[in-house]
Amino acid sequence: MSNLGLNSNIYFMTGKYLDLINSFILNIKSQPDSINNTAKLELVNFLKKLSSSESVDPQIQILYTMIERDLRMMKKKARLYIGDLINDLESNSLDKASNKLEELANTLDKEHFEALAKIKGE
Repeated sequence: MSNLGLNSNIYFMTGKYLDLINSFILNIKSQPDSINNTAKLELVNFLKKLSSSESVDPQIQILYTMIERDLRMMKKKARLYIGDLINDLESNSLDKASNKLEELANTLDKEHFEALAKIKGE
């Protein structure tokens, strides 16, 4: 795959999951009493795929690597962190989940815009 193809894939992939996470964070902050359960289930399923050591999906593996690297820099273990986030979401501990989701969103946001810059040749 060319660099352009790789960066385009990263751009679209990070954008897709960034939208999912940001929409859910917005839902938590604006309407904490009426959480969209479909979006929550979609997010939990994504996080479960992300935390699975048996995932063979290359997109999920790339996303996990990005997130794991950033969490490692913060001295956090990715699988444990994502597992805790899943537990927070499933137990409706939305304040705790929101903070963790914001950290994931920051990682994906950074990767998203770095890929865009590379696509543009910056």
